[in-house]
Amino acid sequence: MKYHYLNEVSIIRQKLSEPDSLESYLKGVLIDANVTNEKRQKSVNLLVNEGWNRRMFYDLCMYINHNEDLPEEQHDLIREFMDDLSEFRSLANLVMVEIAGETPKEKADFMGFIYSHKWYEESED
Repeated sequence: MKYHYLNEVSIIRQKLSEPDSLESYLKGVLIDANVTNEKRQKSVNLLVNEGWNRRMFYDLCMYINHNEDLPEEQHDLIREFMDDLSEFRSLANLVMVEIAGETPKEKADFMGFIYSHKWYEESED
């Protein structure tokens, strides 16, 4: 299932309420401060094998950070992952998330989406 954050909030909310969903699994990995970058990347690979793309990871993170009541430290972990998805990496976290099979065009399209703030424009449709 592919979704875009502002158009599919109800789907993301539903998936996060299901303890066995991929969305719940990823949230658990991302908000755990003890998870290594290697384990995080393995989790990303698992979801990519299930059909996820960079935009789906980003949309889920957007939803969590704007709608979930979490401690600030956990929101920070989600933001760091979003930075790694979009190459806005801090000096403290120089790990780029790799998406297996992603073409340069797909990555460029995602980066164009990030830079254009298209997610905001889509909400007005």
